[in-house]
Amino acid sequence: MKDNLIIMLKRFRIDNLGTVTKLANSIDFQEELNLSNYIVSNLNDRIYELTSICFHLGDSSNSGHYTSLVRSKSNNNWHYFDDENIKVFSSLNNFKQTNDTSTSQCYLLFYKLNRRSQNQIRRVNVVMPVIPDNLASPQANRKQSHDSRMSFQSLENEKMSFSIQKTSVEMKSIESEGEFGLQEISQTPENISQRDKRKEYKREWMRKKREDEHYRNVEKSIQKISKQVKREDLYEKQYEQLKNTVLKKNKRINDVEYRINEQIRNSQEHRLRRQDQAYRNYEQSRNTQEHQMRRTDPEYRELEQIRNTNEHQVRRTDPEYRELEQIRNTNEHQVRRQDTIYRNYEQIVNTYQRRGRRLDFDFREVEQLRDTEEHQQRRLDPQYREEEQDRNTEEHQLRRLDPQYREEEQLRNTEEHQLRRSDSIYRNDEQITNTIEHALRRKNIEYRMQEQLSDAQQHRNRRSDESLRIEEQARNSISKRNQRSNTKFLIDVYEEGIQNGPSFVCVCCGGLFFKRTVNKFTLSRNNSLFNQIFNVDIKSECGFNWICVTCSKYVRENKTPNLALSNGLQFPVVPDELKHLNEVEER
Repeated sequence: MKDNLIIMLKRFRIDNLGTVTKLANSIDFQEELNLSNYIVSNLNDRIYELTSICFHLGDSSNSGHYTSLVRSKSNNNWHYFDDENIKVFSSLNNFKQTNDTSTSQCYLLFYKLNRRSQNQIRRVNVVMPVIPDNLASPQANRKQSHDSRMSFQSLENEKMSFSIQKTSVEMKSIESEGEFGLQEISQTPENISQRDKRKEYKREWMRKKREDEHYRNVEKSIQKISKQVKREDLYEKQYEQLKNTVLKKNKRINDVEYRINEQIRNSQEHRLRRQDQAYRNYEQSRNTQEHQMRRTDPEYRELEQIRNTNEHQVRRTDPEYRELEQIRNTNEHQVRRQDTIYRNYEQIVNTYQRRGRRLDFDFREVEQLRDTEEHQQRRLDPQYREEEQDRNTEEHQLRRLDPQYREEEQLRNTEEHQLRRSDSIYRNDEQITNTIEHALRRKNIEYRMQEQLSDAQQHRNRRSDESLRIEEQARNSISKRNQRSNTKFLIDVYEEGIQNGPSFVCVCCGGLFFKRTVNKFTLSRNNSLFNQIFNVDIKSECGFNWICVTCSKYVRENKTPNLALSNGLQFPVVPDELKHLNEVEER
């Protein structure tokens, strides 16, 4: 037994599902611990004093906070350390009264041997091995090794019959020095030499004994049974597990070949166990719960995301894996999008994400190029192009029902058209195209009449503005003046006018006029002057009635023309007898 004693309390348990939960059972502890009734020793007393305590604060075994309580050697006061906060207590009971949870949160208890209680030791027993006769001779060992009929019980009895003689060595009383005097005596060069010789002799003796295979097997069986009995003690079992873990960890660090073989062996064993469906389900449930517990730590979750991203990128370098992944993701996405709520939420998320990404000018430019190329590829299909045109037309018509949108569209189109027409080549091509299209449309009589009416109405609307009318008149006067000064123009006008002759009859005065000196007669029959103006009902070849410029001037002033036939200037009707006269009769 050493001078220091460390007691670790088990503060967790694992249930059937593999969940680790913390145990908060209250355990009382005192300043002294007497183990004299529990330790096989030739010392009368084994009294340990409590020197420090480690507490684990928290509800989970995976997380929490550690604090400590330490006793001072100088004044025996207890100091409680909680990070930077330090509290001093005069006694352990005072600390227990102040901290109600101290007995349920204690984790490690540190004790130190009280040497003051050992000052009455009178003797020390030194055990010296005595070699039996049957093991002193190598011939005897060889004889036993060849005896295959020796039973397990006989070998065990033989081993247990090895006599150990105890020789008592009297030593003087150690009243005030405790064990220090014993340590000084045992550390002399002579004692060290004797002890080394005994150890070497025992090793050589055991080596010779183990050369016998039967003895070796019996020894293994005995050790196995002893180990099983020893492991029934929970604390011994935990200590053994901890020791094996440390040894195994060190071996795995130093021996690479051992680590590789261990991994292969564990993989094969795990594969065999996972063939059981019940074990596999239990393992999945346990792994899920453990993963959820670990992911509550933000740092672990961040490292996990980085690790998964790197692994995914490495796997996606394989084209076959990437293709299978795309197919799997597509199928899963189609199944999820059958839910209306999920589909609406997805659209909202995609819209916000797309807006955020499109704030980057480079991303927007690349996106436009990609969309343009994809659109061009799809429009190579005539059916798709036709459906697209119909769809765009319907959408445009719906949007143009909004007056504000229509006005903005007109302004936008005007600006774009003006920018395009700043290019002389584009403007010339546009004029040629418009001329050809206009000529084709004007071959339709109905379109031509509507165009004339529309132009006349637009002209009247423009001339309702006094300034525009004056400007137009001035422009027309200048144009006519320039034309009249051109001799060729006058000749062309004259020749054009005399081609048909004076064949247009004025409905008011009945005179014959050229086409350039008459206007269409459009006076309404409800007008009071209609009967005085409309005297001759003779239509031209084109089906219109005409009035001369002179008579038309009076009509616009709401007056009866002086030369109107209704003023008595109409020739009397010639009788039929006088229509055809010979020369003598005419004289």
